[in-house]
Order: sequence, then C-alpha cells, then structure tokens
Amino acid sequence: MNMTIVKKISALAAAIMCMSTAVVSAYASTVLDKPVLVEETERQVYTVAEKVRGDVNGDGKVNIDDINVVASHIKGKKILGDISVADLNGDRIVNITDITILSAIIKGVR
Repeated sequence: MNMTIVKKISALAAAIMCMSTAVVSAYASTVLDKPVLVEETERQVYTVAEKVRGDVNGDGKVNIDDINVVASHIKGKKILGDISVADLNGDRIVNITDITILSAIIKGVR
C-alpha cells in the first residue's frame, strides 16, 4: 500500500475520532442539560507500513540501492536486522541468489 495513502487514511481516522468526541460532548451538554467532562487523552496514530518485496532499505522503491544493501549484508559489512524483505527465494539465507532475483525484479523480468 502506498505510504501517502496510509498516512492520509490515518489522519482521516484521527479526525473522525476527534469529531465524534466533540459531537457526543455537544449532544450530552444540550440534551441532557448536564455539564460533561471530556477527558483529553493523548492519541497516537500509527501508520502501517507494508513491506515491499525487495525494498530492503525501506525507501518505498526497489532499485540498485537495495542491491547495495544486500551486498553489504552478504559481505558482512552491514548486517540486516530483519532479513525477511531481502530473502527473496525464501530459503532463510540472504546470498547471491537473492541479489540475482532482486536484479530481475528491478529489470522487470520477475
């Protein structure tokens, strides 16, 4: 899912929650004729980042930069914390085969 869409959906959900609180408060104070204490709470909106197959560096694009990250991992220069996005053939090992598959994805062959 596109990150821009996810962020907009999250912002919309937060706005709806705030409006519903205001509507309930206004309804209770006018219809019930009682003061209503609306407790302010800290709300956190989380965006769900969908992992893209081959997007090893997490920038939202699958390109040569991802190949460089995988190559650094294979060489032992910079080890990946989560290999699930880089393990493209599913053998639980990140190696040259994954770079070959990643290259094919970038070229549009796979």
